[in-house]
Amino acid sequence: MSEGGMRKVLYISYDGALDPLGKSQIIPYLASLSRSGNKITLLTFEKRINFSDQKKLNRQMAEFNNCGINWRYLRYHKRPAVPATLYDIFHAILVAGKIVQKDRVGLIHARSYISGIVAVTLKKIFGIKFIFDIRGLWPDEKVDAGAWKKDGLVYRVMKFFEKRMFSCADWIVVLSQRGKDLIKEKFSLIGNISVIPTCTDLDLFVTRGKNVFSSNGDNDKKETVFLYLGSLGSWYMFDAMLDFFCECRNNFENPAFLFLSNNNGEEVMRQIQKSNLPASECIVKSADYRDLCVEINKAHVSVFFIRPVYSKIASCPTKLGESLACGLPVIINSGIGDTDRLVEKEGVGVVIDDFSSGSYAKAITALKGLLAEGPELSRRCRLAAEKFFSLDIGVNEYSRIYGILRSRQ
Repeated sequence: MSEGGMRKVLYISYDGALDPLGKSQIIPYLASLSRSGNKITLLTFEKRINFSDQKKLNRQMAEFNNCGINWRYLRYHKRPAVPATLYDIFHAILVAGKIVQKDRVGLIHARSYISGIVAVTLKKIFGIKFIFDIRGLWPDEKVDAGAWKKDGLVYRVMKFFEKRMFSCADWIVVLSQRGKDLIKEKFSLIGNISVIPTCTDLDLFVTRGKNVFSSNGDNDKKETVFLYLGSLGSWYMFDAMLDFFCECRNNFENPAFLFLSNNNGEEVMRQIQKSNLPASECIVKSADYRDLCVEINKAHVSVFFIRPVYSKIASCPTKLGESLACGLPVIINSGIGDTDRLVEKEGVGVVIDDFSSGSYAKAITALKGLLAEGPELSRRCRLAAEKFFSLDIGVNEYSRIYGILRSRQ
């Protein structure tokens, strides 16, 4: 396809390409979209710690060059919170505006709310079309996390922009059907809305034979390994997951709880020790994105409890698709996007309704039944990942949206 026939897209993300989230939820999509005939410029905000590693920057730039993506990055500013974010927004408007003019960009793809403010501003200036890829109800997430007050100025300002972004967007992308239903009703939307969950690179995350896991390198082998994958804090109910594992210790022979997290390992272990769990049964590790599959395959079941607050109706945890792709069943709580419906319908895990000992006991009984299925359970988990979380599904839908919006220019 000639450059003149290409869809020229400016993708804006306030999350960095060098962040773990960028590795899993930005780069794989854009690499595939670029290869399928879209000329993409990526504008991200990168954190100071990543700027200090020139080799890391150069490697990432080379990766983008190889797949035809033009990467522009700005420095992310964190403090003081409101002035820093305002500065980043104005800086992005200036830089993105120059990119739109210079490259004759026809479409802006805005990832989440800060990028959405930049996009809706440029739409007003240039009349350019834009996709609002919400990734969750961010202002309400901040309130639910205790960072903002619902009657506070920052929240009210963001809700003002939220309404503008929903009304001005040429297309809206959400992570869950429940989120789609909510925003359609709340904002009286009749335009185009697509549900694209957090997808998984199924070539990278694969099912392998389970390695018998050793916590300390000797012969103390762990027969049943429970996994927590990802960052801890805010939404993730760390204490509840530890309580659940305490219940599991009496029902599984020689168990272990593996934490694959980029959080400070010593701090995580200190919190574990407060629960009086034996240190020999808890392993805290970090892993590069491309090494996660090997580590995930050392486990037998993935556990994640997320606070079932209002904003999480529109969520889809990345760890769900990655766990299922590696053949792991999941233990989750209800109230998070569409996850409970999917897990129960596909028979790939157990859903708890509350965090009581009674619910844990029922979940453990159900889990034992699932694990007794052996390879058949692993196969079913993998099929569910292919059916719902394949990167190809997300890329094809984004490409379809790009094509429709380009035809309307």
